[in-house]
Amino acid sequence: MKTHNRKRKTLDSNLTSDDDTTHNNASSPLAFPTMKKVQCSHAMDCNFDELAASYPDFKIQLDKVKDRQKNCPAGTSSVSTNVDFEFNVSLSRALLHKNFQLHLKTIPRGYLCPPIPNRLNYVLWIKDLLKESSTFENGRYFQDSPVPLGYKGLDIGTGCSAIYPLLLSRDVFTEGKQWQFFATDIDPFTIKCAKENVNANNLGDVIQLALVAKTHDKGGPRCFKQVDSKESSKCSTPIYTALNKARKFYHTVPFCLDFCMTNPPFYSCESEASAPRAGDQRERTDMAFHESVYPGGERGFALDMMYDSLVYRNEITWYSLMISKKTNLIALQKELENIGLSRGSIRTAEFDQGKMKRWGIAWTFLTPCVRSPALKLRGGVKSFEVLLDATLEDPEAYKEIANRFLSFAEEFRMIKLHVDLESDTRLVLSEASGSHEIEKKTLFTIDVSIKGIVSYESSTKVTISLDIYCLCHEGLEKVRKVENQLVGEICRTNRRWRRRIKRSS
Repeated sequence: MKTHNRKRKTLDSNLTSDDDTTHNNASSPLAFPTMKKVQCSHAMDCNFDELAASYPDFKIQLDKVKDRQKNCPAGTSSVSTNVDFEFNVSLSRALLHKNFQLHLKTIPRGYLCPPIPNRLNYVLWIKDLLKESSTFENGRYFQDSPVPLGYKGLDIGTGCSAIYPLLLSRDVFTEGKQWQFFATDIDPFTIKCAKENVNANNLGDVIQLALVAKTHDKGGPRCFKQVDSKESSKCSTPIYTALNKARKFYHTVPFCLDFCMTNPPFYSCESEASAPRAGDQRERTDMAFHESVYPGGERGFALDMMYDSLVYRNEITWYSLMISKKTNLIALQKELENIGLSRGSIRTAEFDQGKMKRWGIAWTFLTPCVRSPALKLRGGVKSFEVLLDATLEDPEAYKEIANRFLSFAEEFRMIKLHVDLESDTRLVLSEASGSHEIEKKTLFTIDVSIKGIVSYESSTKVTISLDIYCLCHEGLEKVRKVENQLVGEICRTNRRWRRRIKRSS
């Protein structure tokens, strides 16, 4: 029998009774992992003065901004309130050339000039998502993994700049691998400009551009119960039109893309897109209406993608969007859970660059592992100590702890629990599913490990650690109820056990 940090000691004064047993009780309740924060500062230099020294066109525009700052009314002297289209274009060109040796040849006035740091954040996040599904680098996330990469990605609504495929073509994303990118847009002039930018960087063999049909107003948001392939074709929705063109180009069987990404239109109508900003009454960012308007706005676009993904499922490994409003992010995550995806299949991120915040949401139809790192809960009790009132050898101590967990599971009334005794030092506590397919059906799993056994003159201290995994909000509520009673029951220090011990003495 292997000994776990076994030591013989004289009983310490602070271990004189069960009531004095020390617990590592966390100050925060059990919760899902925090949203990933993505910042590209490590991957790109954004120093304005250094850019101005190397790029004369940017210096001219920066000097103009500084002049406007000197002459503007009090309270409106920040850089962001004094930039204009020419400044944004010169900045984007300088950043792309300095950091990625990319040329942004064509950005016509009236069309969106993308903020480069913000877009790079999204690209780096996509790279992280692909690592989760195609490698075990940071743990095993999916039962289906590793999923071999096809080295193909999709950009929906690429814009005049074709900024996403341009950034995706760089080593910061590809790491030397031979990728191909398919980019779509609904506007012929936009596709023409995008081709000029792609050709200016000699990337015509890497980036394919396609004109697709415009989505027509459907008279209101779709319900996922109405979604099928026939309904999708009637709507000419973003995923449908993009995949239809991509299939014809690649001719691969089975057809699969590693990811899709998009920065959806913000507004639901042209009047909303052209109205001054509500706060400072500044004009909106330069954008064509086809770039800024979609039936139902940003949320409508995202819902169309979400419901289309139910039809096409594994034809794309990761579906993703960049979101401008956190309220939309929360609503979309809830809708993904409503249509049957678990937390292990959904990812969210915050793209933080200066004062600008954007959010990412992504989902996949790969089956999450019950112990996926994405399902491991934070907070709660991570470890605790049990003081047994006799000097026990390792096997007896483990048997006593195992019996206490079995008793706890049998007597717990709120949820039917199952205990699996995996080894002398490890057991698993989970919701009883009535099946051996626990990986598929159990809403939560608690891994219990014995980390140390220390013997004293008349007692034994056992250190127990917990790792808790949860599939969804329903499972989170259940496991919180279990955790709330677990330590007191196993240590036998709660009111019920104190009364029971008192009656038996």
